[in-house]
Amino acid sequence: MTGSQGPRTTEAASLRADALAIFNSGLDQANPRDAVQRFLDWDAPILALDRHPAPPKLYDLNGFRHVWIIGAGKASAAMAEGLHLLLGDQITGGLVIVPEGQGDRNIGPIQLLESSHPRLSPQSRNSAQKMADFASGMTGQDLCIALISGGASALVFDPVNDLELATIQSLIDQLSDGGATIQELNSVRRLLCRLKGGGLSRLIAPCELLTLVASDVVGNTLGDVGSGLTISSPKAEGTVDKVLSKYRIDLSHQPKVSKALRKIPEPAVPTENEEVRLILDNSTALLGCAAKARSLGYEAVAVTASLVGSARDLGPMLAQASAELLEGSSGLRPPAVLLFGGESTVRIAGRGRGGRNQELALAAMKPWSALKNAVLLSAGTDGDDGGTGVAGAVVDCHSWDRLCALGEDPNRLLDDNDSGSAFEKLGDQVLTGITGTNVMDLQIIVAGPKPVRPQRPLLPG
Repeated sequence: MTGSQGPRTTEAASLRADALAIFNSGLDQANPRDAVQRFLDWDAPILALDRHPAPPKLYDLNGFRHVWIIGAGKASAAMAEGLHLLLGDQITGGLVIVPEGQGDRNIGPIQLLESSHPRLSPQSRNSAQKMADFASGMTGQDLCIALISGGASALVFDPVNDLELATIQSLIDQLSDGGATIQELNSVRRLLCRLKGGGLSRLIAPCELLTLVASDVVGNTLGDVGSGLTISSPKAEGTVDKVLSKYRIDLSHQPKVSKALRKIPEPAVPTENEEVRLILDNSTALLGCAAKARSLGYEAVAVTASLVGSARDLGPMLAQASAELLEGSSGLRPPAVLLFGGESTVRIAGRGRGGRNQELALAAMKPWSALKNAVLLSAGTDGDDGGTGVAGAVVDCHSWDRLCALGEDPNRLLDDNDSGSAFEKLGDQVLTGITGTNVMDLQIIVAGPKPVRPQRPLLPG
């Protein structure tokens, strides 16, 4: 992870370092491998789920012929690692679909298959077909543990009605560029892919099924995580029509797509053989951030795990929250940290590069120039903001003037959706590499002065 390289006060640099340390602690807390091991208890031969709701759900693994692992998503390889560390040779075999670059680790009998993300490709269809074949071999004497996380919507895609992947991707691009939310996007994806909306669970039946979910959606609607491979969604008449109308999508020239989207499938009826559990979400990361902030001497408040809206609107809103904190009018006094989690949206109108976190930070830059002694970090927990290979960015009161001094017009860059270029020039990108987790985004406001932590007294010698 890097901070920035340009000139600024020592105080600003110190607050930036604390913001980065707080973000890192959020990532550590949101480690999917650890989350699986926190949630499951293994006392051979009994596998017990988390004790809430009580009494815990128990599985006697001696009662199954085979224990299979299936999964897909950005966090699912790490989830599989945690499960393998826990159960070891109890696992017969497994197949987990992961993004490119995550398939080189050895997880015993669990095969990792790389696929494309975020865009659909022939790999998406191939991985879906392999997953379907794998699921179809399970029997009523088996237990299947499904590991589902964000990213599965693109990693696994078997189109209905022999639709072309390029046609579906074009529709997704139109919605995404228009600022559609993940819920809106997935309402469309579920109808265009055979395995989404519980399609995979229908192939797994009558095998007993336990689904563990790492959520990357606001509100933790689990059927929206990976478009619900093993989770059916409620029947929602007219939902897709409203989405298409909202973003002015004309499908008159795509009759096969239009027909598929107007077919409302009957949702699968959950059985006693199916359990779904949320094991990791944005609030988990916020807990880690808050703990680190307090250990550094700050007061810390996790404001929300459901921050939504346009990145261009949220940036100035967070600047206002910081101003109120610095003025002491928010009920909290510096040194303090405000924490936000969620997922903003971006309407693509330009030709630049960047992602929602960098756009939010760029949108905050002008009002932030009046805020001495405060920094904002906005970054994605997956480490890849908008496919740029950058997690996000950091802003302080010097950022606007520094960017202008480099001959750039921040407003023009914002209008061109070119936040990536802005923060690359400033050296203010947050760089983590691919993290192996995915619980949406974090926005961290650190307001100084930097706390002076008491030194531990020297022991007499």
